Amino acid sequence: MNAKQVHKFVERYLEATGCAVLERSPVHFKVKLSPAADRALTNRPYYWGFVDRTGAEPETMSFVFVTDPAKYEEIEAASARPPLPPGSDAIQAGVHSALNRTFGHVSASAIGARMPRENLFYGSGRMNQLFDAVHQNGKFVYLFQQPDTKAAHPFDRVL
Repeated sequence: MNAKQVHKFVERYLEATGCAVLERSPVHFKVKLSPAADRALTNRPYYWGFVDRTGAEPETMSFVFVTDPAKYEEIEAASARPPLPPGSDAIQAGVHSALNRTFGHVSASAIGARMPRENLFYGSGRMNQLFDAVHQNGKFVYLFQQPDTKAAHPFDRVL
């Protein structure tokens, strides 16, 4: 499978399982997994046992699925912040301290949620998990061809 085929497969899986796609590009997906996809992909049996026993609202994980790491790195490098002008560090520190005085201390972890990155390619561990989940939950049909019984001789050519 090439990167395009992997991307298409992952896109179809995310749509089929009802995952919320937060951001999409030709080389990556930022997703919040649905409960079904979270159960299949994250290997958190104790968490899901707790949710099932208590009836709590499940908090599913978010991921960045990268299907073409080289192009994704180029995009990330291009979208990096431009350098700040001199003296702006002091301004930022002043703004940050003013916000801390107004709203209390806000930790850096509360600003941006942890979103692990997974490089998906044919043969990767996460891709194998996707294949297994599709195989376990998928439906398939055996198709058989009925031979044409009208031919007089079995080696007649049919056009």
